[in-house]
Amino acid sequence: MMREKIFVIAAAIVFLTLINDARALSTSSDDLWDVSQGTVVTGNSDLHHISNPANMFGNSIPDYQYHEGENTIFVDGKPTGFVHWIEWETLNPVSINSFNLVASHDPTNTAYRAISTFNLYSWSGGFWDLIYSYDASNPYGGGETYTEDNFLELYDTFSTVIAQDFRAEFVQYSDAGGGLASGPRIHELDGYYTVPEPCSVILMSLGLLGFVSYRKNSKNS
Repeated sequence: MMREKIFVIAAAIVFLTLINDARALSTSSDDLWDVSQGTVVTGNSDLHHISNPANMFGNSIPDYQYHEGENTIFVDGKPTGFVHWIEWETLNPVSINSFNLVASHDPTNTAYRAISTFNLYSWSGGFWDLIYSYDASNPYGGGETYTEDNFLELYDTFSTVIAQDFRAEFVQYSDAGGGLASGPRIHELDGYYTVPEPCSVILMSLGLLGFVSYRKNSKNS
């Protein structure tokens, strides 16, 4: 009888794992903030005249003069500590628990187009809820894909939120000694929802089952 119960429980675990895995394949393989998914920019602080805010979310507008067409550059001439911002809305409410940010300052001087802080918010229905904050080092130091010292490649996770409206803030690092080329340069900002791998779900479930069995045997002994 006990073996039959264990078999039924194990079968249920496998079934639930398969359902969860199917969900992972459909939600974690794409950037949920990409314009191809229906995301639209709903507001932003002033941008450099060559920039389009949607470039941050997978859009690409050629720029043959400055070669910045795939980037979003915020307006110059603002003081140190100025908060540049952008807000966007997804086609439908989405679950989000991780992101990828790529930014860069000029190679020769961190005063040009660097940020000191990145803040990420979701709209909770009455206010902007801070879900992530990061203080950048200067120079940025590079990353796994963008290895140059002037690149910031930031990937991280946070507690899952369900929202449709989001906001990012980029705090300007320096006024560049006169306001030239001081606006932050953002290459991309991606949002994802990830779930545990199937094997992890099975191991956690079996561990819970073993703990319950242990507790039951302990009470009977």
